[in-house]
Amino acid sequence: MNLRVIFILFFILIISGQATTAQKVVRDSLLIELNKSNSDTSTIDLLNELSTNLIRSYPDSALVFVKKSEALSKKINDSKRLAESCKLLGNIFYGKDDFDKAENFYQEALNEYIKTNNILGKAKIYNNLGALYRNKGNYTESLKYYQLSLEFREQIGDRQGMGKTYNNIGNLHLIQKNFNIALKYFNKSQQIRKEYNDSLGISGCYVNIGATYIGKNNYTVAISYFKKAIEIYQSFEDIFGMGECYKSIGIANLKLEKIDLALDYLAMSYEIEKKLGDRIGMASSLTLMANTYNKSGEYKLALQKALKSLEIANKLEVLQLKTENYEQISLAYEGLANYNKSLYYHKLLLKSKDSLINIEKIGELEAIEAKYQSENKQLQIEKLESDNKLNSLNMQRMQIKQYFSYGIIAISLLIIITLFLLRIKLQRKNRTIFDQNEEIRTQNEELEKHRNHLEDLVEKRTADLVVAKEKAEKSDQLKSAFLANMSHEIRTPLNAIVGFSNLISEGELTKEENLEYSKFVENNSNALINLIDDIIDIAKIESGNFAISKVQTDVFLLTKEIFNSYKSHLLMEHKENIEFILNTDKTYLLRRIFFCYI
Repeated sequence: MNLRVIFILFFILIISGQATTAQKVVRDSLLIELNKSNSDTSTIDLLNELSTNLIRSYPDSALVFVKKSEALSKKINDSKRLAESCKLLGNIFYGKDDFDKAENFYQEALNEYIKTNNILGKAKIYNNLGALYRNKGNYTESLKYYQLSLEFREQIGDRQGMGKTYNNIGNLHLIQKNFNIALKYFNKSQQIRKEYNDSLGISGCYVNIGATYIGKNNYTVAISYFKKAIEIYQSFEDIFGMGECYKSIGIANLKLEKIDLALDYLAMSYEIEKKLGDRIGMASSLTLMANTYNKSGEYKLALQKALKSLEIANKLEVLQLKTENYEQISLAYEGLANYNKSLYYHKLLLKSKDSLINIEKIGELEAIEAKYQSENKQLQIEKLESDNKLNSLNMQRMQIKQYFSYGIIAISLLIIITLFLLRIKLQRKNRTIFDQNEEIRTQNEELEKHRNHLEDLVEKRTADLVVAKEKAEKSDQLKSAFLANMSHEIRTPLNAIVGFSNLISEGELTKEENLEYSKFVENNSNALINLIDDIIDIAKIESGNFAISKVQTDVFLLTKEIFNSYKSHLLMEHKENIEFILNTDKTYLLRRIFFCYI
């Protein structure tokens, strides 16, 4: 496989992968919002925003979304959003070189903007129509629409939009090779776009300025501008813009006779245009490849590319492309020594050039015709004034009738003006009602969201209260069990104290028994005190103020104290021969005691 082809395929893979980063995050976010949308208006806005995001890199996907927004806008009779949907549809078909469909949608959008008196919307459509007619080769109509767009933008102070229109007017002058005038408009556009930090707009100006320098034969400067534009397009992942830059760099390298480099860039441009379905761009790249192959003497490849481009140009009926391909085909056949076919296409070239010249002269002819009509009208006015002087007597006789006519005209004008003012007033009132309805609809949507939010909060807090209630009930149960257990625990040492005290008070004990029982009373008193301390400790634990203190403990004495405590109770109950047995793992207990001892 050719190394150049491998490089191109690798490049396409990289470009395809780039769309999964920042733009994908934006699209995913919009899709999530779209799934959450619960109103027609917000759904339409999200669909149009998605289409705008996809239009330059994935026009077919954009078309699916914008058709849905168009249908929904018609369903709810929303002129404002329908106009936006139609404008986007026009942009998509314009990018696909289907100029007839694009123009139909632009006209439909324009009608909707006129209904709502949206001046900015009208200015944008006029700008798009100017670009459409420029691509169709009708430069007179193109300039007319650009000027209309500029007038409306100046009227509402849309400087950012004026920057776009200046750029487009510069393109018209660039096509007609008025390079200095073109640079003037491009620089004006660039200055405005810098004011608004419009990076994509600035990159577009760089591309056009670079193209102008190609026309002025300053190819090195041109390439520097294209590379600046590529950096911006890459940051925005704008595949369409990158394709334009690669094509322009290819042209500049062709002029510098760097054949291989020119072919590489043109091939990259062609693959991007093919991916986007830009047939005019594909045909243009093929024509430039044919030109490059002709210059390098590879006439068969030149013929192949030019014929393929001509096929596309014939389908689209783009005269400029046809003309360029006739020239390349004629040169290729001449290089292949097929002079009959070379002559045939050369004749087609001359005929096509004549047609182009006629199209470019239409504007001049229209200007001459307008000037003639103006001068002819002035001559007629002068003749009428002369006739009026000769017939002054007849005019005096008709003066009364004229005054009467003027009166009728004045009254008629007054009625017309009154009706017109009433109509304007009604239109304003209707617009006010429409705006109020929109505001009410928006408020209702916000109230619905707020109500749903409150319901969620109530459900959550109710669930929290149920859990808290269950915890409180469980806490009460634990406290009741604790108090019942404490009463038993307190009673045990208290019984020992009372029992042994009674035995001592009877005076029938020996001295040794008396001392032993006194010791039992003392130990149980201490146990009772410890138990009360434990109750206080539990209260501290609940309040979070308890601190555990670890001390060394004699296990033997502790066991003996427990045994003596229970012994007092057994004596009172007259029970004997009772053994104190601890149920535990003897080996484990000894290991733990031994470990603690060590």
